[in-house]
Amino acid sequence: MEKAFRVEEEFSGTRLDHYLAGRLGISVRAAKRMILEGRCHMTKTSVSPATRLRPGSLITLPDDPPSVFFKEPPRFLSGQHGFFFFFKPKGLHSVQLAGSSHTSLEELLPTLLPSCTDTLPCLVQRLDCETSGILTAVTTSLVPSFRRAEAAGEIEKRYLALVCGALFNSFVVRNALDTESRRRTRVLPKDGLPLRYTACEPLYVFRAGEPLPDWIDIPALSGCSSDVTLVSCRIASGARHQIRAHLASRGWPLLGDSLYGGGRFEDGFFLHQYMVRHPDALSYLLPSWLKKGFPESILPA
Repeated sequence: MEKAFRVEEEFSGTRLDHYLAGRLGISVRAAKRMILEGRCHMTKTSVSPATRLRPGSLITLPDDPPSVFFKEPPRFLSGQHGFFFFFKPKGLHSVQLAGSSHTSLEELLPTLLPSCTDTLPCLVQRLDCETSGILTAVTTSLVPSFRRAEAAGEIEKRYLALVCGALFNSFVVRNALDTESRRRTRVLPKDGLPLRYTACEPLYVFRAGEPLPDWIDIPALSGCSSDVTLVSCRIASGARHQIRAHLASRGWPLLGDSLYGGGRFEDGFFLHQYMVRHPDALSYLLPSWLKKGFPESILPA
């Protein structure tokens, strides 16, 4: 069953995303997402969020089943003192987004925790769709204390990423971020909140034209015409696209992150949250693209 309706006379010239937002009672951002995902159609017309409407045009919204776009299966990792840690693969949303038909890890919690017959834990963390790694959930009673620990800088999150170029020196980016109603997060010239920083530490440089070490499983990396660096990034409090935007602002965009100047690369960019440390719990998981033999001794303590 699909929804269908014709554009009323008074909405002549209105942008499609604004019209859908008002018609469906959702945000403009959610309406844009529906359109960009190809879930809004007009007769004989290719549409974009900025499409201007004509009276009488027929708009259809197919009631598509949820789609899943990820290669690795999500899974439950461990439970500790009211904490629950999950693996979120690249391509899977953390939570259900308004206007999206895509599956999220939040929706899969009952499947991932079949033995949990009481109230499911609450996700207290999100990762971008194309970022893989550990997601944290806690029992409902622990949400306030988790937020207090986060506000006090007591929760440490570490990521692994591949950046363009040969990086040899560590650095910290503290610039404020503008994430409001924009696809690309903007890095501002002033300092941001004290805990919203990104600390970057280089671990290993892959030299262009040289053989890859046995512990990296990204075949396309061997065809890169320029150097690439594996880095560890540490944050305490995150914002949308924080690591991607902060690193790009210093001239070190993620390889394959075309939105922030990293060009195009097979399978997109590689960003993985490999550790979450809380005073009462710890979870650690290396990405699948690092194989047995990876020298974990190069990771920061």
